[in-house]
Formats: sequence, C-alpha cells, structure tokens
Amino acid sequence: MALPALPAPSSSGRKLVFRALLTAFLAAAAIVMVAAVPANAADTPAAIEKQIDQQWQQLEPVIENYNAVHAQFLKQKAKADALNRQILPLSLQVQNALNRVSSYSVSVFENGPGGTLRTLLNADTSTQTLDMLGLMDQMAAQQQKQISGTIKLQKKYEDQKKPIDALVSQLNTQQKQLDQQKDDINSKISQLNKLRLQAYGSTSATGKLRPVACPQTYTGDAGSKAAKFACQQIGKPYVWAASGPGSYDCSGLTMRSWASVGVSLPHNAYQQKHSMPSVSHANLKVGDLIFYYPTVHHVAIYVGNGWMVNAPETGDVVRMAKYNAFPVVGYGRP
Repeated sequence: MALPALPAPSSSGRKLVFRALLTAFLAAAAIVMVAAVPANAADTPAAIEKQIDQQWQQLEPVIENYNAVHAQFLKQKAKADALNRQILPLSLQVQNALNRVSSYSVSVFENGPGGTLRTLLNADTSTQTLDMLGLMDQMAAQQQKQISGTIKLQKKYEDQKKPIDALVSQLNTQQKQLDQQKDDINSKISQLNKLRLQAYGSTSATGKLRPVACPQTYTGDAGSKAAKFACQQIGKPYVWAASGPGSYDCSGLTMRSWASVGVSLPHNAYQQKHSMPSVSHANLKVGDLIFYYPTVHHVAIYVGNGWMVNAPETGDVVRMAKYNAFPVVGYGRP
C-alpha cells in the first residue's frame, strides 16, 4: 500500500531534514575524494598497515556520520508509518462514504427523473401522493447531506495526507542517497581488504583478543554489566553500521552494551560523547566510554586497569586493547 503523507513538517523539521541530506551528501563526497593508495609489491606489511590506517582514519568518520544520518532517517520513516496508521480509519470512512454516494448515483442513472413521476402516478389518493412527495423530499435532502458530508470528509483526508506524502517523498530521496553512500563505503572497504590481503595473505587481523581477564573488575553495577556484555562480544567481526548481535562497529558495540542495561545511546561516537556527562581519566570507572580522535569518530568501553574493549576496523574483530591505543579526546559516563 502506498505510504500516506505527514502533517506538514515545521521549519525546524525541514531544517533538520535538509541538514541530514546535506551531511549525507558531503559524507558521500568525502569518500569519493579519498583516493585509494595502491600498495607497491615491494612494500613491507608495516608499510601497507600504515596505508590501511591512514585510509581508515578518513573512512571511519564517514561511517559514523552515515550511522547518525541513517538513524535520523529511520526515525522519520517511523513517523511517516505512524501517521499513515493514524489516518487509516479516516481513509476507510472516506471509502465507505464514496461507496454509498456511488450507489445513489447508480440509482439515479438507472431510474432517471422519470422514476419520481412514475412513483407519484402509482399513488391511489391525493393524501398518499402528498405523503410520497414529503418522503421523497426527505430522501433527497438526506442524500444531498450525505454527498456534502462525503466531500468534506474526503477533503479532510487529503489535507492530512498531503504532508505525509511530502515527507515520504523526502525519505525516498534520502534513501537513494544513503544507498549510494553505502555502496561507496563498501567499495572503499573492499580496497582496504585487498591491501590487508597483500600484507598478510588474509583479510583478518591478528593478535590476542583477550590478553587479560575481561572485565578486569566487576561490582555488579550498570557500568560493570555493560562492560561484561562488551567482553562477551569479543571475537565477533567488525561490520560497519552493525550493532549486533553477530557483528558490530565501534559505536554499535558501545550502544548495544549500554542498551543491555536499559540505557539508550545514539549509534554515533560524536553524538554519544555529547549525550552524557564527561569524566576525568582519574575518575574512570568500568563501563565508562572512551572517545578518540579530534573528530570523535571512534569510541570504546573501559573494562578496568587501563584496558578497553572496542570494535576497531574492517577486517578486525571486537577485542581488548590498552585504553590509549588511539588518541584519546575524552571520557563519558552514560
């Protein structure tokens, strides 16, 4: 069934959608601008790994931005679906009213004006004729009222449906842009995997995933439980835009870890940082989030004694690492 239309978006709503579309466009453009650096056959694994890291630092912010725009898209789509369900009863009312008016129209077409005259001629007395005229006048008035009511009902439905149609149109445009951006990201990831294959003969990263106990400390509070959830995901593959249960990206892992204890976070590292109070390194507790890089495009969950759990990058898996494995820009407590 075709999607109906929402109440006309407010100016602030239109600005939000415009910013989301613009952000998606700029992010997609950023991918195109990041040219793949071909690895030389003579390059060492370390040199190739450096190329991978450089390109990943350009790609991960695009992925995190995609997560934010896609989340906004899903909210708007849910809004459109809810509005469609809201006006469905009105749609059914209109259809029923149109069916009744249609039946009346068919009757007039089949009988014509002569039908009224035939009815009157069949009357036995003048009193019966007057009674019939009064009844027919009442029927005509009722039918006229019904037609008028149907027209008003249909206009009410069309007025409510128009803004929903406008929103759905915007969503369809945004969906196409997101699909294109997704294709660009997948293409870039494919190039990175080819570099990793050249360096290691495999697209998978190596190294110990759980070098020490995880979490390092456990008190049973919400942070400890969130950290324990993250520890249980160790070994699952990094997949961009994923938030479990079989794979994760960085903000998908922290979002799902805290969701396991009933705390809702956005699927975006930057938004997560600005959705919670900051804490100092000296006051870090198990379960706190660690944010990395000036653009805040990576996030991990602290598991105690200088260790964190994160979903690092494509080709890797959820793993433990030292909390300062990347440039730290802040800490937060959901």
